[in-house]
Amino acid sequence: MRYRWGSKRLTYLSCAAMLLWIVLVSVLIAREPEPGEPDPDALAAAFSRAMSNNDTDAVARLVAGSPEPQDIEDLLREVRCGVEAGAVGRYLVIVRGGVECGRVPIADHDGRWFIEPQYFVPA
Repeated sequence: MRYRWGSKRLTYLSCAAMLLWIVLVSVLIAREPEPGEPDPDALAAAFSRAMSNNDTDAVARLVAGSPEPQDIEDLLREVRCGVEAGAVGRYLVIVRGGVECGRVPIADHDGRWFIEPQYFVPA
């Protein structure tokens, strides 16, 4: 059976499109940032940025485990007392005007630092 050139062209274009899709998805997955942060100070800086922007996606990436969206919103609501976070021991200290208004527990999981799920401890 003879194939027409149009049929082959469609086959080649379909294969090229599929290959392009696979490459695109692989690149997007590879560029996804790792969850957590490499050290407590980086975690504090990332959490401060997420707090100031009210960014639930950024906070979810910093929390250990798989938090529910409502848990993330509750955490952001609780830390609203402060404007920045600093790492002190096993906590991120939430500060406003040089005064501590709360703490968020943190922990090291396989070399990456995360906010622990028990969340906010008022000052």
